[in-house]
Amino acid sequence: MSGRTVSVRESGRPARTIDIGPHRLLADEPDPIGIDTGPTLLELLAGLGAYTSMTVRMYAQRKGRYLTGIEVSARMAA
Repeated sequence: MSGRTVSVRESGRPARTIDIGPHRLLADEPDPIGIDTGPTLLELLAGLGAYTSMTVRMYAQRKGRYLTGIEVSARMAA
């Protein structure tokens, strides 16, 4: 695992700028709460889907299992 630093700072109400190593993301909410400059906090949870699919792929490869594809979907309840 890399030792990247994660930094989150206010960049408006309620917007946040998220720096992860050399990468920059924005988080915001749509009108009327924010101005929709980036995905919402719930939408950023898509990273968990990416993590899950990568983990399944690595595990299958280690076990010598053949997978034709991996798809992760989730439904966010308000």
